[in-house]
Amino acid sequence: MDAVRVAVVGVAGMGRAHYFAAAAMPEYELVAICDVVEKPREKAAARLEVPGFADAAELYASGLADAVILATPPSTHGPLVRDALAAGLHVYCEKPFVADAADGYALGEQARAAGLVVQVGFQYRFQPSYAHVRSLIDAGTVGPIFRSALVATSWFRPQDYFEAAGWRKEWRHAGGGVLMSQAIHQLDAMLWFTGLPARVTARASRARHDIEVEDDVMALLEFPNGGRGTIVASLVDPVGSDRIEIHGEQCSLMMDEHQLRVGTFDGPAQKLSDESKNHYDPVPVSWEDVEVPPVSPGGYDYMMDAHRDFVGAITERRPPRITPEEGTRAIEVANAVYLSAILAAPVELPLAAGAYAPVYERLSAGEVALPKLGRLG
Repeated sequence: MDAVRVAVVGVAGMGRAHYFAAAAMPEYELVAICDVVEKPREKAAARLEVPGFADAAELYASGLADAVILATPPSTHGPLVRDALAAGLHVYCEKPFVADAADGYALGEQARAAGLVVQVGFQYRFQPSYAHVRSLIDAGTVGPIFRSALVATSWFRPQDYFEAAGWRKEWRHAGGGVLMSQAIHQLDAMLWFTGLPARVTARASRARHDIEVEDDVMALLEFPNGGRGTIVASLVDPVGSDRIEIHGEQCSLMMDEHQLRVGTFDGPAQKLSDESKNHYDPVPVSWEDVEVPPVSPGGYDYMMDAHRDFVGAITERRPPRITPEEGTRAIEVANAVYLSAILAAPVELPLAAGAYAPVYERLSAGEVALPKLGRLG
């Protein structure tokens, strides 16, 4: 099997991890890089001994690549993916895929029509404990999920993080704050387990940072089966948590910093509620710590696994694990959170066509804004 000829667009930040991965994997032949900024472009091209392009359109037209890896600021993703597909190239796109879910679903239709692979970079789905949770759900071990909870407050960022790259502050360029740019990984994982909610009620604010986008979010999710869920995501906690809880009729799953515990009881939960005569004592629960391979620093191993899945999808002519549609579901929920926060009202899902775009435009233009909280103390 011939290696897939790949080019990396955007070689700062996460782009470096992607081009190191592409250079190290025998499944890839790294043939070019691209960046609009001269210094990182020339440095990466020299290090990797490949041509460096300043313009993605020129790279796409060069015929050098079969596929591209996009690691550019979020506002550029939609046009870059659209043009790559038009040029006949497969695409691996970093998160967040797009700012508006409607654009993500449209790109999925374009990819299917062209017979091309688009993989969205939600690498957490390749992390062993997350994959094990999904396998338990698929096997029916968990039963119907009646409650889920996401706490993603381990993303502390100082003000200088935003000053160092000003686009991170702005709706127009970042597409959102903590929920879109950081906690989107955990949000995607939770939705992989639960499916899309039917209604979102949320509050989002600028709690500590001088930015346009949110640094703190709380949301209530209501699911079609009557289940409930919560989201807490923040950039402001010096001591934060990375935790997902899934509570089903047959057992509960607790993921803390990627460590998985499974709690089983003599259920189902509804039967315990209906028939138990024990008023006060806790329900007996058997806890199992699930052994999974250790996580590499920065999640590099499962990023590599995501790339292997992308290559496999190309060579085996199958869908990748995270299609544009899969990669857009978390965007749709994030859009609903922002809509609910601005409108101060619950928002129904799936979103009505065109519901988010005008509000996003007003946020980007500064015509509406999330509340800015005063300093504590």
